[in-house]
Amino acid sequence: MGNALDAELGRIAQVGVSLGRYSKGDKVKVEHDLMTLQLLQRGHGGFTLPMLECVSTEGTVEGVDQDGDIVVRYPSGNRFCLNPDALTKVGGDDSTALRSGDWVRVSDDHGRVQRQQAGHGGWNNDMAASLGKVGRVVHVFPDRDMKVDVGGRVWCFNPASLTKVSAPGGGGNRLSVGDLVKIDGNASRVRTMQEGHGGWVPAMAASLGQVGRVVAVGADRAKVEIPGKGGWLYNPDVLTKVEKSRSDSSSSNSSSGSSTSSSSSGTAEISVGDLVRVSSDAGRVRVLQRGHGGWNDRMLEALGKVGRVVKVDSDNDMTVHVDGTDWLFNPGSLTRVSSGGSQAAPKPSSAEKTSMCAKGTHQWNKDKCKVCKFCKKCTGYGGKCVEEAKGRLLRFPGGPCGCGAGDAGCERCGCCRTCAGEDDSDSDEDIGGLMRHLAAGRDQLTVLDLLKAALERSEGGEGTPRGIKTLSPEERREKLYEHLPKMSKAIDMVKSKRDGGSVSTIKDTLEESLDGPYKTFPKKAERKIMGDHLANIGGARALTDYLKFLMNGKHTEEQVQLKCLHVVRSLLWNFSDASFEFCRELGKSGLLTIVSQDLANFEGADLKHEVIHLVVLSALAVMHNCAKVPENRHFFQDIKAVDRIRPYLQVEDLNLKVPAVLTMAYLVEDRNSSLIEVDDSVADYVIRTMNKALGSSDMRADGYSVMELAMALGALARNDANKELLTKKGALKQLIALAQDGDSTDKEQAAKALQAFLHDPDVKAQLKKDREAVTVLNQLKEHEDHAVKKAATDAMQTLHKSTASDCPYMQRCMKFKTSLKLQDGFFDDRFNMCYCRECHLSRGDQDYYKRGDPQKDYGLPVGWCRFSLKVPPRATALGVFQKWHVAFHGTTVGALESILNTGDLIKAGDKTMEGSRLSERDGHYKDSWKPEGFDTKQVFVSPSIHYAGLPAYAKPSSFTHRGTTYEAKVALQLYIKPGSYKVAASTVARKNVDKKFSDSEIEWSTDRHGVIIVYGLLVKLDEK
Repeated sequence: MGNALDAELGRIAQVGVSLGRYSKGDKVKVEHDLMTLQLLQRGHGGFTLPMLECVSTEGTVEGVDQDGDIVVRYPSGNRFCLNPDALTKVGGDDSTALRSGDWVRVSDDHGRVQRQQAGHGGWNNDMAASLGKVGRVVHVFPDRDMKVDVGGRVWCFNPASLTKVSAPGGGGNRLSVGDLVKIDGNASRVRTMQEGHGGWVPAMAASLGQVGRVVAVGADRAKVEIPGKGGWLYNPDVLTKVEKSRSDSSSSNSSSGSSTSSSSSGTAEISVGDLVRVSSDAGRVRVLQRGHGGWNDRMLEALGKVGRVVKVDSDNDMTVHVDGTDWLFNPGSLTRVSSGGSQAAPKPSSAEKTSMCAKGTHQWNKDKCKVCKFCKKCTGYGGKCVEEAKGRLLRFPGGPCGCGAGDAGCERCGCCRTCAGEDDSDSDEDIGGLMRHLAAGRDQLTVLDLLKAALERSEGGEGTPRGIKTLSPEERREKLYEHLPKMSKAIDMVKSKRDGGSVSTIKDTLEESLDGPYKTFPKKAERKIMGDHLANIGGARALTDYLKFLMNGKHTEEQVQLKCLHVVRSLLWNFSDASFEFCRELGKSGLLTIVSQDLANFEGADLKHEVIHLVVLSALAVMHNCAKVPENRHFFQDIKAVDRIRPYLQVEDLNLKVPAVLTMAYLVEDRNSSLIEVDDSVADYVIRTMNKALGSSDMRADGYSVMELAMALGALARNDANKELLTKKGALKQLIALAQDGDSTDKEQAAKALQAFLHDPDVKAQLKKDREAVTVLNQLKEHEDHAVKKAATDAMQTLHKSTASDCPYMQRCMKFKTSLKLQDGFFDDRFNMCYCRECHLSRGDQDYYKRGDPQKDYGLPVGWCRFSLKVPPRATALGVFQKWHVAFHGTTVGALESILNTGDLIKAGDKTMEGSRLSERDGHYKDSWKPEGFDTKQVFVSPSIHYAGLPAYAKPSSFTHRGTTYEAKVALQLYIKPGSYKVAASTVARKNVDKKFSDSEIEWSTDRHGVIIVYGLLVKLDEK
């Protein structure tokens, strides 16, 4: 925890320097509480007691030290080096800050704007047409650069080139992200007004007259989310702003702009780009997540850590990037650490010193490319960077390159992957960055060189082991490059044509320019390049919008329209299979809403009908492809995808059932993993398809690649029953084969899937004995690809990690304990202990020990598992752990909840908390059968678990796990106060129960209250 926090805070410091928020003479103050300041100072000079002055006093900035920390002088004369993210400017005016939806005027000073674009998206000569004109802010980046829509063209501007202005046409009804609006209720008027402003679909009729929230604003349209109905683009003229109530406005703000959340210093507005700390209170966060994206046990990794807000949705829930993973949080779980900043980065001083992170510890980032602090080249494209070749921009080490998005290097030390010796040239993002350059219309010669380099990298090294060599590498390069401009022209045509007369032409063009190349170039890297190219030129949205056009009414001859519809759906299906980048764009395009509605429309229909089968299959396939991209999860939540897919889990057709199950495996939370439990038919299908793919030349079978099958196996392994079933059917052997023979991405996914299986102790024990598997994983730990190396290292760590919870017996006992549905709040898992014979011997424990004052013998509960219970504060105050004796009390499953609710044992004749009266159990003395003078109205315990575990005390119940039935017993481990009990003979018929204790001293009894403290639930399972 400490190391992870230090690393995160180190990243925050680097961000603080790059934002350059403070200048000499600025008045600043610390608005954090003392504990937060102490945490923020780690790695920034540390915290000393005199710094208490910082919390309550304003200071003056004197400068920035060589590490980027801020030197602040205080009235006492003290000077401190402070983390820039611990400080807030005093007297800052945010009234002029620009946000999404604001209207702005671009400066008409050509030279000034061009200079200011350096490091802020760069300059394009076509931008000159926007100078002096009014546009609308459509997106604000975390570094405060603005995407502005000017006359239908969107450009990225330095905010210094923009001036906020009133909305064209005046009036007080200007819309901004977060506004509540009412949609006009006149259907015919709205339908007419929608032409050229997002269009009209029949489903929008449900929104008429409704109130929704603006989640995005363009120059001539606004996207409005209607609770429970969805979101559509509207002409602003059909929207009327609705004033928020005071309570509403105080509790939430814009969906993509900001929200409010409590912080240590009151209520602090949280916006996209802000750094926030996630609450470390797991119980509180778990409760707050209800209705806000839900809880996933993997979110525990993010608790207490600092991350950056990357999105705020229409419900004000926030997507936070923590340690390389995006999580959706209720804003009530977040505390702002610092704002995203509003100023451009200054040129670092020559005195700035940098040191490179140790190999394997870099924190790589995908964002705007920067200039490497070591080789001074672009972090994304090295010496082949287009902007570097132009040489017109002011570029400096550590600052933005200006060439656009791509690999941004290490967030900690500022180096590129080449300098670090951790080249990532085979990654999706690397090729995606290359294609973003193609989409931006860069110098063709430079792009061709980049494309050749990318293809050489993808075909060099390992590549696809059994790739089909239909063309020479040079022919492939030339032909693939020839097709990319044609693909761009085809998409431009799709964007511009919306009439019936062009449908046939569009169909032919798409078949020739998109479908043809897809079939001609079967290699994974080649199809990825094409898919990424389509994503970066707006192809995903263009094809989705055209699909909507084709589905909305008859535009031409029915057969022509249906054929075109089939072509478009096939392209969406194929390229979503080829490119994660394309899938990301599909998530934003609205396609998931369409395919989700397809599933709803055909629920219960005749799935044997050829057309219906194809529509449902393509819908499930697209959802499956998009579900593999984590950024799409919130889109699936919005459309309630789990509910849409659930009916198809029960169909007989495996061609539909399997993609439905695999899609669910990526979407459901761990607590709902029962939804993805598969039967023999699905398991056999997956294993059979994996075998076929491993033996094929292109590593594919029945539409699935080996990589996605490996991902699917890992996702299915979240369900324990699936682990067992798939292991029996040979999944481990297949994953080892893929880890050995696949390309880099195949190896990575195989190692990740193996790690998922290794959380089962039986699988772990099996794999440890497999020398080939261990050898393969050890070899992958030394792989040149960093992602493969990390996945293999994680798998090996899981394999060799030895804890009590790894014991198969304890795992079974845990399952039994979970089946009892006892409240988690009663337990303290830190002191759980397995006392099965194997674990007991491995620790070298004795069978008997002494405890208390005076000391008394007791036996360890060998053969049982202990689940530790929380003890009351009086246990410490009374010295219970040192002075009291240890004993055991057998009980029944039905009595456990009552005992835990009260925290005490009660005697026969007493009423429980629930109102029932306790009586003696069969086999024990009772009023009708007892020695003369014996009092049955007492609490009976024993220093021997063998005695307390007899059926007269611990009544057996039945428990079935993985097809095996067990006899289950429960007992309680406790402390009892010396002198408060009587030692007596056994009161059950059994004799010589425990070799350590004679029958005359094996039972203790007490009629006092408050002399027993229960500290462990014991479970014993014996196979019947």
